[in-house]
Amino acid sequence: MLPLPQFINARHSSIDRCTSVEASGRKKPAAYEGQQRIPAANKNSPLLEQTDLFQRKKTVSEEPPLLNVLSIQPFLQNRLIKKQAINRRKRNNKALKQPSIISYWDNRSPIAVFENNARVLQQSLAKYPSTTSVHLPENLKTYLSQHDKKHAFLSSDFWESHIEYWLSLNSEKRKNTLDQRMMSFLIPASDPRKKLHGQFGVIAARDIPPLSIIAPYGGMYCVGNDLHSERNRHGANIGRYSVDCSMHGMQINLFGYAHGNITICINANTTYVESDPYYKDNCCFVIVVYRNWPYVLITSTAPIKQGSELLIDYGRHYWK
Repeated sequence: MLPLPQFINARHSSIDRCTSVEASGRKKPAAYEGQQRIPAANKNSPLLEQTDLFQRKKTVSEEPPLLNVLSIQPFLQNRLIKKQAINRRKRNNKALKQPSIISYWDNRSPIAVFENNARVLQQSLAKYPSTTSVHLPENLKTYLSQHDKKHAFLSSDFWESHIEYWLSLNSEKRKNTLDQRMMSFLIPASDPRKKLHGQFGVIAARDIPPLSIIAPYGGMYCVGNDLHSERNRHGANIGRYSVDCSMHGMQINLFGYAHGNITICINANTTYVESDPYYKDNCCFVIVVYRNWPYVLITSTAPIKQGSELLIDYGRHYWK
């Protein structure tokens, strides 16, 4: 056994030999590289920060990959589906209390709005002289021919004066006139018409005598390609709020949806389904061609008491 001073010198010399071997480019013993066994750097090898191993470890440590918890734990997915169903029911209940159709009509809106092609057609047809023609429903025409052949409804001057009156009103006067005659109400859940729950209806704000003009059916006139642009803008639902005003072999539609007044909220008296209730209609559409352009007016066919609902027979084709 060596004496202590010689043993220390021997250890120092062995360490120096290992250091000199590393400097000469030979592999350093694993015992001096630690437990990770990371290769020693030299002039030709890349820095540790530039190696793929270091970059992968750095990526994993700083940005751990996201796990799809729903695929690992299916019960969380079921819980999410149930939560979405609850939120959907809440939204539906809120929609019943606050119907959105109110944003699609305004009593200040004009009685006639024209899409591009309809405006051009209206201006071109208005230049030609014409006689006013009145298109009454068949049942109303039959009633007048049998009971009152001299009624004002059969006079063109009567309808011309009313159309000119409505066209002359500004937005405020038009709103006041409509508000004095009609009011909207929310159809309650107790109503037997289940499909109408949460929607608007119209009641008379005062007594309305039979065979009198209630209000014009306002909206946008569309011709040709205007029909497609209007459907693209507001969806297929606009067809349920339209009146066919075709004339001279050309299809002309008056869309009340998003352009009309309170008259678009007048409900049908029947859906032509046996299980649904049937009510007697008390008003109807009358189309008047004035200065070569069609106008639609809502008229009463029976006395309507204040607070009673206005109802129109839209016909069987409406429900197909």
